[in-house]
Amino acid sequence: QIVGARVGDLMPRSEPQNIAYLHALSRNDYRLTDYETHEVDRYGNAKYFLNNLTVVQENGMLVRGWGTQRDITEQKRAADVLRSSEERLRRITDATQDALWEIDLKTNHLWWSEGARPLFGRSPGELQIGLEDWYEGIHPEDAERVRTEFEKFMRGKDSDWADQYRFRGA
Repeated sequence: QIVGARVGDLMPRSEPQNIAYLHALSRNDYRLTDYETHEVDRYGNAKYFLNNLTVVQENGMLVRGWGTQRDITEQKRAADVLRSSEERLRRITDATQDALWEIDLKTNHLWWSEGARPLFGRSPGELQIGLEDWYEGIHPEDAERVRTEFEKFMRGKDSDWADQYRFRGA
């Protein structure tokens, strides 16, 4: 697909990243490592590559080059889809007044949504605490019941966990 093609056809100059690539190549003695480019294939489809390149000069002219080029188009698309999904989730969690939370079972780290602020009198940053801290925040009259039921859920004894309890605010 690239035999006889001009660099400008493969790397459109309308893409600032491609101009930056060519400038970086000349500034780095015509050697680049893990440099990302946005290109188009012969059908005009957008492609993204991770490049390693070395170019040889003779009498100030570029005469040959070699390197590797790994197609990362699907990875870029997947990252864009993930970024979009995360942004949508952030907007949803910001829109609700409920305190949404998630626990990382490996680290026992808790994440809380912005809805935690009015409910608990603390910002989500102040509520990014561990599981034991969460247990300590539960009202003493509810603590033992909640801990027992939640630990049963964590051990896989129950497939769902839902409960009502009081949580001490700031």
